[in-house]
Amino acid sequence: MLWFQQNLQFQTDSSRYYDDSERSKDCGQFYPLEDAFEVCPAGWRLPTESEVKELVKLNKKGKIDLIDTLKVDMCGRMDYGKSAKQGDQNTYWIQVELEGTYATHWHFFPDEIKMHHHNVDRKRFPVRCVREVD
Repeated sequence: MLWFQQNLQFQTDSSRYYDDSERSKDCGQFYPLEDAFEVCPAGWRLPTESEVKELVKLNKKGKIDLIDTLKVDMCGRMDYGKSAKQGDQNTYWIQVELEGTYATHWHFFPDEIKMHHHNVDRKRFPVRCVREVD
């Protein structure tokens, strides 16, 4: 599996940088739920829950340092049009079955990586795309 080593920068009508700073541009675009499943370039897609769990398992076993391996910056997220949690976390969309506006997603915190499921209406998160390696 090959992973993007930075957050996706592709702009859609609904995506946003969290502000106008240079750091914000390093964090990539923040996508609403309706864009998240469509923004990866041809041949790439969102990672699945099982692919994320495999990376988390390798991280826990000390085989990789997931934050360093994926070059994760704690860019935060956007809630109801406002930036939130910069420096404290990064949240990513994953490929899942949607239940209305409820979706599973994953959080990176400096000392913890976890997935959970809740209402994500009016939230924007960055995207990391993946693809199969021949």
